[in-house]
Amino acid sequence: PNDSLQQIRKSLARELIQLGQITGQFLSIDSCPILANVKENNLKTSVKDRFDKTRIPKGDPDCRLSVVIYFPEPFKKEEHFFWGYRNHAITDTLSELPVCEITKSANVPESKMFIPLFSQTQEDFNLPTEGVIGDAIYDAEYILNFVVKELRAKPYIARNPRWESKTDIKISNKGNPIC
Repeated sequence: PNDSLQQIRKSLARELIQLGQITGQFLSIDSCPILANVKENNLKTSVKDRFDKTRIPKGDPDCRLSVVIYFPEPFKKEEHFFWGYRNHAITDTLSELPVCEITKSANVPESKMFIPLFSQTQEDFNLPTEGVIGDAIYDAEYILNFVVKELRAKPYIARNPRWESKTDIKISNKGNPIC
């Protein structure tokens, strides 16, 4: 069961923290897609309404529809739809070791997992985090507020130009809050 694996992960992380291998000084967050083993993901098969999100695949009723964006070359974007899951993970940046992870259906937004994962990490390990690193998907006011006010850390989160005019917190090019 997943609960047993999570207990093992927490136990190993605690040991690594005690040994000084995981410091938690800088934490990063990201996610990766996990394609379900369903015929809808095999483009060589003939499936009616392959990417209709209301039609759940029979081969894996827990998987959900999502999209992955690839950049095969600069300034060229490709979107690929898939049925599956998304694994969200927080890693200790200096050691590159995982501290917290969870797998959810692919339709759960990455940004919605930020606060629950960091809250769980702080509850489990109470790490002295100085900086949080993330890509532009995490550039949202509620996330920046959480990092600055709750974690008391610096957000090193890539800017998402869509939100720049809507946020009260301004971040410099180096990721520092601007007063």
